This record gives sequence, structure tokens and C-alpha cells, in this order.
Amino acid sequence: MKANNTLFDDVIKNIRNHPEFSDLAEQIVLRGAQVAFEIRNPTIQQGVMYGILKEEDGRTAVSNVLFETLIINYFASVRSTYALTSSGYVEKSQYVRDGVLDMERVLRRFSAFMKAEYRDEDGTFIENHGRLLFLSFLRPIINGTGHYAVEPQTRKNNRMDIQVFYGNQEIVVELKVWRGEMYERSGYDQLVRYLEARGVEKGYMLSFCDNQKKPREDQTFLHGGHEICEVIIAYRDA
Repeated sequence: MKANNTLFDDVIKNIRNHPEFSDLAEQIVLRGAQVAFEIRNPTIQQGVMYGILKEEDGRTAVSNVLFETLIINYFASVRSTYALTSSGYVEKSQYVRDGVLDMERVLRRFSAFMKAEYRDEDGTFIENHGRLLFLSFLRPIINGTGHYAVEPQTRKNNRMDIQVFYGNQEIVVELKVWRGEMYERSGYDQLVRYLEARGVEKGYMLSFCDNQKKPREDQTFLHGGHEICEVIIAYRDA
């Protein structure tokens, strides 16, 4: 994925040169949008013609996992803001000690970055862009030594599971947009099931929530036999 590849270059070129297609690709790969497959839709037709999109169970999907990862990495790269790249937030040395990535510190520093740079944004902005901003934050920290993968089946229902591979570490981070108290336990249950499927003991949750309705705080706790470290991104302070 790091080397130049004509096919991969063409995928990115088509996304970069066609704004409507770029928006559709972002909706599908990052927000888990369920877009009905209609070949007469010119934007979908364009994606099929390029070999980037396909029909899957009546909905529009990216053709393969390699293209999905490529597109996610591209969006994460271009999203990197001046505020992020010019600050000390993504300096790798503060997150890695003796070759071990401190994911809890990554999440807490990302929370501080969001509060400093995006405190005036509303919930719609944070819910739509928060996950991509996190990938943009994470990428330069692990670049060169590690990589991440987004679990395709978790990009809907306001959650996204990310596997971070750094040296010998496999770290599971769930990005979750909370929609109310009734979903709280099921959200933790989902993370525990994913941890068990991956054979990982400890999980991390980055929670995006409206802190005005139900104030939440960072916490580390046991749930279903697994340790969970949860860090809050509050888009409206109580």
C-alpha cells in the first residue's frame, strides 16, 4: 500500500478529480452509509466504470478491501489540518516508550486536541467528521512502524472498530457516537464481543457524545471480563 502503484494511483485520481464521487466514497467507507445501488445514478455508474464500486445485496459498496483501505488512508491524509501537523500533538515520542504504543495517551491527547481546535463546532460536524479526524491524528503517530485497519462490518450504527497493529501489539479501538442512555450497555457488549473475536484482553473506546444531555467522564472499568478504557469527546460541554 505504501509503494506507488498505477492502479491505486488511478483510484485516488478519480476520487480527487470528481467531487460528487469523492463525497459518495467518503459516505460509504467512513460513515457506513447504506446507499441503494442504482446503476442509472451517474455517480454510482462512474464508480462502477472505474472498477471502484460494486453492487452488494442491493446496496453500493467498494469493490474490495484493498480499495477500501486505500480510500480511508487517502481521506485521513488530506484531512490532516495545519493545526494538527504544526502542533506537538502528533509527535511520536510522547506516545511510544520502549517500542510500546500508549493508546490511552493517544486517545486523551486527541480529546484535548478536539477541545482546543473544534470546541465551537456543533454535534453534526463532530459526528460526521470526528472519526476521520481521529484517523488523521493516529496515522502520523504509527506511520513507519505500524498500521491500522477498519473493520468493514462496523461502519454503520454509529460505530467503527479499528485494529491498530504496532510492533507486536494488536490494539482494538471502537469509535462510538452515542444516541442515548438505552444504547450504553449494548455498546460495551459490542466491544467485548469484538475483543473476544480478536483474542484481545483490553479494549479502548472513543465516545462522541452530547455532554449537555447526559454528562459523561473518562473511565476505565471491567465489562464482560475485559478491561475497557473509555475517553470522551464531548461536543457540547455541560
